[in-house]
Amino acid sequence: MFDDSQRQEQAAAGEKPAEARAHLIERLFREHNDSLLRFLAARLGSHQEAKEVAQEAYVRMLQLDEPGAVSYLRAFLFKTASNLAIDRLRTRAHRERTVA
Repeated sequence: MFDDSQRQEQAAAGEKPAEARAHLIERLFREHNDSLLRFLAARLGSHQEAKEVAQEAYVRMLQLDEPGAVSYLRAFLFKTASNLAIDRLRTRAHRERTVA
């Protein structure tokens, strides 16, 4: 998602790579957060847990060394969130088995 023209715009604007990454994540948030939260809430059965998982997914996106290496950031965001939701569901199931 970070093509040569975007890199040139960034350089012309004096924007640092970390700032550019933050802008990309901000754009992802504005454009896709509602659908991400619905997706996660359906999987987790909890809107609050969906918010927590989404936040963690965004944090992981911000920690990418080369966000341009991931050509489809929206798909990467949803896959990351999905994996985090699966981990949370496994943890929940494990706790329920050990308590019972």
